[in-house]
Amino acid sequence: MSYKIPKLPLTTDLETKAVLRQLNSANRKLAELTYTKTSFVQELLQVSRLTATQYLKKIVAAGLLKKVKSGRNNYYLNLPLCELFMNASALQQDNNDVIIESVNEK
Repeated sequence: MSYKIPKLPLTTDLETKAVLRQLNSANRKLAELTYTKTSFVQELLQVSRLTATQYLKKIVAAGLLKKVKSGRNNYYLNLPLCELFMNASALQQDNNDVIIESVNEK
């Protein structure tokens, strides 16, 4: 079975509005894995601000998230996942022994 790579430019538009909306939604979901804030919990669980804050305080007390204040906002960070993303350059792919390198220049 072979696959022919089409010549550029493509005749179809890959970046349609629907695709871009899905990409935006996926980026938000990924960000929500690394951090949250009271308004996110409030919206997701359909609870009051006070209830969302109480839930987050219990999660912080359990050591699952870390509360960080920035200006007037409180952010609740998933530090193990943040560290995983920040240290992605140290990960190796088992099968091919390929190192994932950072896109940030030093």
